[in-house]
Amino acid sequence: MSKQNGGKRDSVTGLYLELSDQGIIESDKVYKMTYDDIIEGGAVVTGSSNSYPVSYEFELSKKHLIITVEDAQGGATRGVYSGKFKFKNNKLKSAKIDSFSDRYRMPGDYGFYEGGRAYTHQTREKVTTNLSIGEWQILLIPDFNPNSQIIASFHCQPDGSGCNEQKAPITSIAGGNVLSDGWWENPFAPNLI
Repeated sequence: MSKQNGGKRDSVTGLYLELSDQGIIESDKVYKMTYDDIIEGGAVVTGSSNSYPVSYEFELSKKHLIITVEDAQGGATRGVYSGKFKFKNNKLKSAKIDSFSDRYRMPGDYGFYEGGRAYTHQTREKVTTNLSIGEWQILLIPDFNPNSQIIASFHCQPDGSGCNEQKAPITSIAGGNVLSDGWWENPFAPNLI
């Protein structure tokens, strides 16, 4: 298991968080989870066991928290929480989240398809920060959170058809480079925020 119990903090920001199932997670550092780790930790199981291990990374700032996940088959998802993140001695202590946006690129029968979603909240979502990776993944999804409301979404078929013009509210988040087209070509690019 990739659990970390300490170590050097991110050299740029010095920020880190602690996950209940993974221990200390440094900003901008890539970790791996096996299928068994996912089951044991209660994270969201997606795809078949052939998709594992998955690599994941958190990036932290006072305004955004980014989660990037890439599976063994080349599928990738990146989510951006926006709001106010407070740190004590560089450790994430509290969060008030206004919105969440994500983009995904997944393999299908005829090639990769992609899409994205943007959510807002009727009230600022106050969260405890010692969550598991699975709890961070589903925290603001409307199916699990009645305060979440989808404001934009798009989905593209492998041949490029089926896209609508709802990308802008999603791709403009956090300065416009975090969820831009092609982000999956270098999913663990450093210092996005």
